[in-house]
Amino acid sequence: MKHPHHTWLYIKACLACVLFCTLFFSSCDLNVPTKLEPPAWKASLTLPLIYEQYPVIDLENDSTFFAEGDTMFLRFGGELGQVALSKNNFIVPVNTGISVQEEGQTLRVDPVSRDVSDKLTLKDIVGADISTIPPDVWNDQISEPVADVDEMVDFGEETREELGRYFSAYALETGEGSFFVTDFRNDLPGPVLIDTVKIEVIRDDMSRYDLVVHEGGTVSAYGTLRDSTDLTGKMVEGTRLNASMAIYRVPVSDTLYANPDIETGLYYRQNTKMSFTSIHGRTKEIVLMDTTLGFPLPQSNTQIEEGALSVTGPDTNEISMSVLNNTFDAPIRFGLIFPQIQSPPPGNHPAAFPDTLLTPGLDMTLDLGGYHVKNSDDDELLDKLEYTYQVKIDSAAPDVAGYNATFPLNESIGTLQVDFQVTDMRFDSLKGQFNMLLPGDEQQMELPEGITGIGIAEPEMTLRVRNRILPVKLMMDITAIKKTESRTMHVEPSLNHPDAAATDSAVSIIKFNRQGMFVYWDDESNLVLEDETHPTIADLIDLNPKNFRISTSALVRGEGTIGIGDSLWADYTLEAPFKFLASSQSFMPKEHTTIAAWDSSTAAFIKENATGAIVYANLTNHIPMHGTFTLLMSDSTIFPQDTLPATLDSLNIAGMGNNRIYFNNGDTIRLDTLFSVPLPRAGVDPETGMIITPVDSMITDTVSAELVIELTRQVKHYVMPRIDLQTSSDSLIFIRPQDYIGVHAYIGFRVNTGDFIYGSDDEDEEGGE
Repeated sequence: MKHPHHTWLYIKACLACVLFCTLFFSSCDLNVPTKLEPPAWKASLTLPLIYEQYPVIDLENDSTFFAEGDTMFLRFGGELGQVALSKNNFIVPVNTGISVQEEGQTLRVDPVSRDVSDKLTLKDIVGADISTIPPDVWNDQISEPVADVDEMVDFGEETREELGRYFSAYALETGEGSFFVTDFRNDLPGPVLIDTVKIEVIRDDMSRYDLVVHEGGTVSAYGTLRDSTDLTGKMVEGTRLNASMAIYRVPVSDTLYANPDIETGLYYRQNTKMSFTSIHGRTKEIVLMDTTLGFPLPQSNTQIEEGALSVTGPDTNEISMSVLNNTFDAPIRFGLIFPQIQSPPPGNHPAAFPDTLLTPGLDMTLDLGGYHVKNSDDDELLDKLEYTYQVKIDSAAPDVAGYNATFPLNESIGTLQVDFQVTDMRFDSLKGQFNMLLPGDEQQMELPEGITGIGIAEPEMTLRVRNRILPVKLMMDITAIKKTESRTMHVEPSLNHPDAAATDSAVSIIKFNRQGMFVYWDDESNLVLEDETHPTIADLIDLNPKNFRISTSALVRGEGTIGIGDSLWADYTLEAPFKFLASSQSFMPKEHTTIAAWDSSTAAFIKENATGAIVYANLTNHIPMHGTFTLLMSDSTIFPQDTLPATLDSLNIAGMGNNRIYFNNGDTIRLDTLFSVPLPRAGVDPETGMIITPVDSMITDTVSAELVIELTRQVKHYVMPRIDLQTSSDSLIFIRPQDYIGVHAYIGFRVNTGDFIYGSDDEDEEGGE
C-alpha cells in the first residue's frame, strides 16, 4: 500500500515555523495576529488510505488462475498418487502351527495260562481192578506209554502277520511271574518212568528250540517227582508253543501188591503261566501314519492358480519342524511334503523335509524362497495348501547286530509329538483370480476464496489413469465441501488394463462435466462408457466449495498375472473458463493498509479540532460486473465479511454489536465502515460479455466526526476494502486476464484551527499539510 509522503511530524515542523498553508481544496488569506487573538480558518488535512489496482487474476491465489490468450481459467489439479502392488499385497496369511500327536498301534499277544491235572487208575494201566498184580500182567505193555501228551498253543496267524509287518526277526519277552511246573505222584504198586518233559518254541520258519526241559526219571511205587522253571524274562522267538510228555511202566519181576490204605492210581499235573511284556525285533520299514491335510487360502482376497515365492523375508516362506516327544524304541522317521510347492525349474521337486530320524529336541527349517506354488491340476485355482506328513519305522541296517527295536505289547507301541510351523507365504508374482481392494491416499484441494457467489458455466475435470495391473475398477468419491454442507459424486469406472504380454501401462481417460462421466480407453477416440452421474462435477462447483476431497481406491477383480511393483496411478485437472453464470460475489484482498498511531500532540489536535472528513475515491472498473466499494476500518487485522454463525465460529467470535467484535477469550476489537461508494457500471459487449468501455470516475463520501476521532486512538489502525459485485445481465460473463478494479482513495480532514495561537518574527506565514 502507498503511504503519505508527508507525515504529521512534518506538519509540526511547519507549524513551529509558523508557516501555514492550505492543502488541496482551498487556500486561506494570511492574517498576522496583532492583538494576540488566534486567527480562525478551515484547513484540509489528507491521509492517503489505498492506492491499489486489483487485477482479477490476482484476487486471491494466482497459482489457481491461469491465462491463455484472451481467456482466464480457474484451473487446478494434482496427482492422485500411485497405488503400487507392494510386498504387502502378495502375502497369503498362512502363519499357522500344526501339531502331530499320534500313538503307535498296539501289538497284542495274549498271555498263556495252562493248568492240566489228570489221574490214571490201576484199571487204566493193567486193565483190571485187582489188588494183586502178577509180573506178567504189569509187564505186558511196558513199551506203550501209560500217558503221552503232545499239545501246541498257537498265538494265531493274525498275530504272526501283524508282527511280520514290523519285524524280519523278533522275540517275545515274558513278563514277571511266568513259570512252568510239572508234578507227579505214583500211587501204583509198581514203578513208572517219566520221560523228558519240555516246552518247545516253533519259529515262523518252523524250526524249533527248547524253552523248558524237565528231565523226568523213574518214580518208585508210592513215590513223587516234581520240577519247575522260572520263565521270567525269557525270549520267545516264535508264536507257537508245543508241550510234550510221556509216562511208561518200569518192568518188574515180582508180584505187585496194592496198598489197601492208598487209593491206587497215578497222578500228574502241568501248570504253565506266561505273560508277554514286549517284543524285540529287527525292524522292517512300515508306515505308522500317512496323513494328507490342508489349510484353506483366503478366498476373499486372492485365489491363486500359480505364484512364485519371493526370497525369504522375515517370518515368510519357511516351514519349520520341532520334535517335542518320541517314545518309540525304534528308528522312527518323519517326512513332510507340500506337493503344490515346487522347486524352480528344471527341478520341480515338491517342497519336503527329507525322511528324518526323530529325536526329541530336533529342529529343522525349510526355506521356500524361489519356489513356485502351483495346483497339481492345471488351470485350477488353489483353494487350500495341501501337505502330507508320514511317520514310519525304519528298516534295520544290515550291519545292525541283534534286535534294534523294542515295542511294548498289549499297549501303544509308542507316542509321538511333532510340531511344524508354516509361515506366511510371500510372492513375487501371482497368477489366478483376484479380488483385492487397494486403497489410495485421500487428496484435498483448497479452492480460492475469491470465487464464492458465482456459478461456473463449463467446468470439466479430466482424470488420466495409467494401469499396469489386472482388470481394475476405480472407486472414486469427489466431494465438494462448503462449511457444513457437502456434495459427493461417486463413480466406479472400469479401467483399461494391459494384456498379459504387455510391458507398458494401459491408459484410461475419464472426463466429468455437466452431462456426467465419459470414459475413454487409450485415447479420446475410443469412448467405452457414458454415464449420467448425479450430482455432476458442475453441481459440485456450483456449491461454491471451499475445498475438494478426492478419495480413491482400486478394486482388482479379474483373472491374470500380477507382480510386485505393478502399479496404478493417475493425475487430474479441473479446468473452468471464467464464463460466469449471472450471479453476485464479494471478495476482500488479502492485504490490508496499516495506519500507524499518531503522536499524542497530533492526535490531540485532530481530536479537538476535527469537524469531519471527506473521502475521495478514484475508481476504475474494468470488469463486466458492478457493485459497491466499501472501506472497512479496524484496530485489528481481522475483517469478518459477515456475521453468520459459521463465520463467527471460525474467528472464535462470541458476537458482534455496537461496532465491536467480542471474542470468546475476552478480547474486543472495533470494526467500522469508513465509507461505502458505488462501483460504476462498465460498458459490456452484449455478444461477448467483454468490457468495451471501462469506467474511471472520482467519487466522494463523507466520514463522520465520530469516526475521525476514532482514528486518533493511540493504536494502529487497519483498513481493508471490500468489493461486492453483481452482474449486468443474465447472460454469461467473460473475465479476461487484463480485467481489473483500480482504487485510489484518501481522506481529507476538515479541522478548525481557531484554537491555535501562533507567534513569529517572520514577515511571511504559510499553511501546512
